[in-house]
Amino acid sequence: IEYAISDDNGVVSLFGQPSEEELYNISPSAVKGNQMINQYETVINTHDNCIDEINTGQSSQECYDFINNFDLEELKKFELAIDTINNKTQSELNEFYNYFFFAEVHDALKSTGLGFRMLQADSMLIDSSYIEVVPVKGNQASFPLERGTTKEETGKLDLMLSYITAFCQKATEQQIQAWILTDVNTVYSFSFVDEKLKINGSPYYYLWGPTENEETAGIPACNDALALLHPQFESKAPRTWTAAVTVAQTSALIRGIIKANPQIKATLAEILNKSNTVASFPTPRLWPRGGYQDI
Repeated sequence: IEYAISDDNGVVSLFGQPSEEELYNISPSAVKGNQMINQYETVINTHDNCIDEINTGQSSQECYDFINNFDLEELKKFELAIDTINNKTQSELNEFYNYFFFAEVHDALKSTGLGFRMLQADSMLIDSSYIEVVPVKGNQASFPLERGTTKEETGKLDLMLSYITAFCQKATEQQIQAWILTDVNTVYSFSFVDEKLKINGSPYYYLWGPTENEETAGIPACNDALALLHPQFESKAPRTWTAAVTVAQTSALIRGIIKANPQIKATLAEILNKSNTVASFPTPRLWPRGGYQDI
């Protein structure tokens, strides 16, 4: 509900940016660079303030001494040193990006099993990223009411995905550049069957790559092949795929109801305010590019 009544359409992303603390842990140069920038800004601010004081005739002796000793050439050298350390920081960060993505999760799904499964669904096309019972910060990623499956079954899905990827590359001259798990073109419908709500429509993987004109476009052969795999996703990675379908279908239902009856949004928000649910499962920030490892 909290996600569905928000104005956001994105649930997760593997292209987040590190926080300041995370950057400092990744790059020793970033710490030094920040110190140098602070020194530089202090010098510039002092210079500007002293010039203002001198122009108004209210300058202190300290300001006169500072301006008289101000060395523009030394400042330019310091600027070059900052550029050098910033380039080194970016190089260290790029090296880190060779191995890990930074995962971002919608605030409503942070620290929840559902948010973790959505990260797995988003990265399902990376070998073994969706293995369903994994340790995260010492806790097993196993949640109540989930349908389980064996490691052997998820291994079979790995083979299928590898085959599909190879097929795509042979069927088109486009190379796979990226993909997204989306429902942007899905038309949902809702009905009651035997007094139970039935929601038709589900998310799908959309792959794209560069064309001859150096633009990007969808890869029909890949997208059509992956669409046929939905039953395999459900049987061999049920926790992961069910999470994706649940988020997509339920939020579509809630947003459909709100569109037809806008006043309901305030009622749902009030229900959330009264909720005392505590989310406690740690959401990983680092997500391995090469497939499953201990997160």
